[in-house]
Amino acid sequence: MSKFEERAKELQKNIEELVRRFQAGSTTNLDGELSLQENKLIDLVGQRQSCIMREISDYLHVAVSTVTALVDRLEQKEIVRRQRSEEDRRIVRIVLTKKGQKVYKSHVDELLKLCRGVLGALDEEEQVVYLNLVKKITDKAAQQFPSNGKPAAN
Repeated sequence: MSKFEERAKELQKNIEELVRRFQAGSTTNLDGELSLQENKLIDLVGQRQSCIMREISDYLHVAVSTVTALVDRLEQKEIVRRQRSEEDRRIVRIVLTKKGQKVYKSHVDELLKLCRGVLGALDEEEQVVYLNLVKKITDKAAQQFPSNGKPAAN
């Protein structure tokens, strides 16, 4: 195995571990009441203020029927609500309730706390280098894997 392949495997392990830790540490889940998908849905709606079902479906890479079930559960927990568009009554937008906004804010605060912890392991110069490298890697990943989740054609 080449040195490059060894480093690629090491990077893979590190990314998997970081993702696992961020997911575990960032799921503000009301004492275990929320699944990872529910947390992702709350995060998306919180960022965008409101979403239609298809947007959520595309983001989570699941069928609209799965999103319907997720929204139903989150409505029962009083975290989201369906809101009909005034312009076009056929359009239903998903928005956060006050409780949902608190869950979202708590989630964002937890993620920021985790990021501070990661950066805290580095001195100021290392932080700048690290952020530049992560940006470069993220840009390359975005080119290879656009937001639709499918690898770009070469």
